[in-house]
Amino acid sequence: MRLVGNIIWFVFGGAVLSLVWLLGAVLFALTIVGLPLSRGAIEMAKLSAFWQGSRSCS
Repeated sequence: MRLVGNIIWFVFGGAVLSLVWLLGAVLFALTIVGLPLSRGAIEMAKLSAFWQGSRSCS
């Protein structure tokens, strides 16, 4: 069931949201101060692409 939910989510919004987070990560990475924020934005991009079955904290 998670696979079906992830596919539906990715098609109807997850892909766009993930790309926006990745664009933000690239913009953050342009500055030294933004490097930690860039890492967080990449993690958010992963979670926003395929959110079912993922844990937001380790």
